[in-house]
Amino acid sequence: MAITRLSANQLRWNVRPDLLDAPAGEAPVATLGSEDAIESLGNALRGNDGDQPHLFLRGRPGTGRRRLVERALANRTPPPAAGNDLVFVYNFDHPHQPRLLRLPAGMGRKVRAELRSVIRFIRDQLDPALEARPIRNRLQALHDRADAEMRKITDPMDERLRPDGLVLVREEVGRLVRLSVHVKQTGRVISQDDLANLVSKGQVDREEYRKIREIIRDEQDELARLTTRVNEIWRRSQDLANRLVQSEARRLLAGLMRSVDDQIGHPEVARHLEAILEDVLEHGVGGGRAADLDLEGRYGANLLIAVDPDGTAPVVIEKHPSARNLFGSIDTVWHAGRADAVSFQGLRAGSLLQANGGLLIVDADALLEHPECLNRLQRTLTTGELSIESIDRRAPGASLKPDAVPVSLQLVLIGSFDAWRQLNREHGELARSLDQVIDLPDRVSRDEHNVRALSALLVNECERLELPPFDAGARARLVEEAARLDGRGGLSTSLDRLLARARAAARLARQAGDSKVEAAHVEFAIEQATVPLLRLQGDEAQGSAAFPGARSMPGQVHLLARRDDGTRGAARVLRLQCASLPARHASIRVPVGLQDRAGTEDQLEILLGSLLGLDNEPGLHAALELIAADGSVVTDAPGETFSLAALVALLSQVTRTPLRQDIALIGDIDLTGRVLPVTELNERIESLFESCYRSGRRSGGGTGPSGAGVAIPAVQRDELMLGPRIVQASGNDLFQVFAVGSVAQAIELLAGQHPGKRIDGRFPDGSLFARARQRLTR
Repeated sequence: MAITRLSANQLRWNVRPDLLDAPAGEAPVATLGSEDAIESLGNALRGNDGDQPHLFLRGRPGTGRRRLVERALANRTPPPAAGNDLVFVYNFDHPHQPRLLRLPAGMGRKVRAELRSVIRFIRDQLDPALEARPIRNRLQALHDRADAEMRKITDPMDERLRPDGLVLVREEVGRLVRLSVHVKQTGRVISQDDLANLVSKGQVDREEYRKIREIIRDEQDELARLTTRVNEIWRRSQDLANRLVQSEARRLLAGLMRSVDDQIGHPEVARHLEAILEDVLEHGVGGGRAADLDLEGRYGANLLIAVDPDGTAPVVIEKHPSARNLFGSIDTVWHAGRADAVSFQGLRAGSLLQANGGLLIVDADALLEHPECLNRLQRTLTTGELSIESIDRRAPGASLKPDAVPVSLQLVLIGSFDAWRQLNREHGELARSLDQVIDLPDRVSRDEHNVRALSALLVNECERLELPPFDAGARARLVEEAARLDGRGGLSTSLDRLLARARAAARLARQAGDSKVEAAHVEFAIEQATVPLLRLQGDEAQGSAAFPGARSMPGQVHLLARRDDGTRGAARVLRLQCASLPARHASIRVPVGLQDRAGTEDQLEILLGSLLGLDNEPGLHAALELIAADGSVVTDAPGETFSLAALVALLSQVTRTPLRQDIALIGDIDLTGRVLPVTELNERIESLFESCYRSGRRSGGGTGPSGAGVAIPAVQRDELMLGPRIVQASGNDLFQVFAVGSVAQAIELLAGQHPGKRIDGRFPDGSLFARARQRLTR
């Protein structure tokens, strides 16, 4: 293949306007090149029959993966809602194991509302109901009867003490009664302690006090016997009163629970109502004691999932699949300004439960950022049960062990090819549980059908985004941008990046007051999005390593390497210079950044030997050094394109053949000397053009890049999609693009002479290859 200077028309593929409009009646597409994927996805998401496969929708970000799922879901008949309402309640037997009630769809809200009415009754109405007059009268009657019985027992002793000025006093303290002897003094009844105080003050005669003490001491045995009998009567009276209150409370609560049970009519709810009744009675009623309980935390209901009986199966999209978002959590619950960290009311459902009975869509790339979730997800899919756990293992809520929740859903993971490989490599069991993998292409061929489809898709998406209409020229420019983004002779399916350009163009059109988006708006939007990323910093285009150079130099060549500093889509011009001496053994020192790459130096020796047909290693001591545009030595590896430039520089230095300094090389080579393709070809050329353009303006060289050029791999000539400025500069001979297929062609381009073709094992006398072979052969 001969060296080819590519014409301006060969630097860019242009869309024919007649290809942009789809035939009338043609159905719009959801994503580009996804017809097979749409059919497969539609079959997989057919309905809610319990036999849906778990899916992995695979494709590059921006290719419309989620839109494709939405399209498939919109085209199906939504299945009816299925499953149960999930309600957690307090477990009175095991408080740290909240009970799960699985109720028919629509019943959960009713149960929660009825339990709230039960709480209001216990808090606000139960005590007043127990203090009503009939109950109060019956309690008073029990008290009066006990009082009469106790007086019958104590009156004889009281009569016996009275002549001596003593009084038998009865004091009721809770469930106990205390009998004590007091003294009647000056019309008042005082205790023995008060009497002792009067004695010490001289107000009561000590002899009188001694006689009183002797009388009381003589009555102590009888007093103890009477106290025992009185307490028996009092406790019996208290028990009867408590049984009366309990009986009335049970009657009131049973009536309430019966009413609730009639409203609900579910056996699990009935059992829970009975447990509430027994718990209220166990903790005591009356006197405001029930109000001391956390009524909501004991008798309420936590409606975790509510199913609409008249609705359809849920579709949940989880973009941030953390443990909390996927599986739920146990949160702190606050009551009356305080935290109750172990309440079942803190149970929260995640997207797995929200999608129960339906479809859960998860971003696989984001899911892989949470490896702690993957095993748990696999366990949930395998067992069909989910246990809600506290996110913080040290929190008090971690002690809660709620009942496991049954889970039945269809899982759709949407992710990249890298995510699928990582899932298989690190979580094979989960990957094997996915029944079907559906691929979305990241590129399609550049044919008439796909051009029309992409144009129609862009029109639909721009209308959805409520952007101004795009004329044919603007749409053509966006389709051409898809070809540039692909960079491999096809069309990129990354619609997100194209829509970003469309939104920017629409903004420019609005700012200009235009009602339509035209090609100029799109072109300027693309230039704004790409050129700032391609511009080199500082004075990279100036100094001793300025490119392009006007004078030919031996052992020196420029190469265009990718930037490795995070500048997306940009490249940098580096000068590779070589110094060499004859030697008995081969020794080639490469730049520091390449020394860690296994076989780099040996590879150059092998390439030299193969290219020149050497039987032994070349006799050469050489050093290669990379120089940046500011004259500094480059210590980081330039990546691909090094071996082509290095081999050209070595041969030029060995033969002292001057090389052009106005053409930069792009490409790597294999062991046969063929030039291999590189990534980001268009971006590299645009970086070089921008650098040369800015350098030419700074040096007073006009508005163009002053005749600079670049040599690209010939196998990539059909992948060129360079910007209009470069095409125009090429047409004006201000910028040149050459296609070379081999090291020999690269040397011929830079040296202005063919290096020689080997015939019958020999190169033509005087040719560059012949001279290099002669000097490197020991």
